[in-house]
Amino acid sequence: MEEELLSHEHIDAKRRESDKPTTVADARLDIAATRTQLSEDYAELEERVSSTVDGVKQKVNVAALVRRHPWPALAAAFVAGVALSVTGADRKAARAATRVAKAAPELARRGASLAARATAGGASQLAVAAVERIRRDDGLDPSVGSDI
Repeated sequence: MEEELLSHEHIDAKRRESDKPTTVADARLDIAATRTQLSEDYAELEERVSSTVDGVKQKVNVAALVRRHPWPALAAAFVAGVALSVTGADRKAARAATRVAKAAPELARRGASLAARATAGGASQLAVAAVERIRRDDGLDPSVGSDI
């Protein structure tokens, strides 16, 4: 009894009989074989990429790394803390934060007064423009009698 061939094996066997399709049926077999091969290649490529991505995610997962190796992680944190304190970066950052916090009320006050002046200047310009527009609409010369 002869074993049944799978569909893509059957297509490959038919295709081997002649390299060039001579009929529409041969062309369809050729297209089906190409589709089957592309599907298999795509599935294999997707599997490879997926496993590579999963591997990278596992290596980059810091929490899992610390759970697997707690003592080296603790040592690395300790060394980083000592290195930070030796450079004085923590003290510099604290001084800068203190300076900004002390200057904040004065900066806020200065910003508020600048905003008030800008608003008053804008309102004044708006009033002058409105008066000029009204005079122009009434047929009067906007430059005459302008006391605003």
